[in-house]
Amino acid sequence: LNEEMIETLFLSKATDTTPKETSKRVVLPSPVQENRVLDPKKSQNIAILLRALNVTKEEVCEALVE
Repeated sequence: LNEEMIETLFLSKATDTTPKETSKRVVLPSPVQENRVLDPKKSQNIAILLRALNVTKEEVCEALVE
């Protein structure tokens, strides 16, 4: 076990304690909130079920209209 190597890996650099120059960040506007009928978890579960049943989008739309 090389203790010196472990110490050098986990030592923090105490010599460079000067604060670094902060650059200005561009603040992005928050994304537009979407209107959803189903929460994401339920939507994912339904998508998995539909793939397992091999149902097309058209068949789902027809069933919803009926």
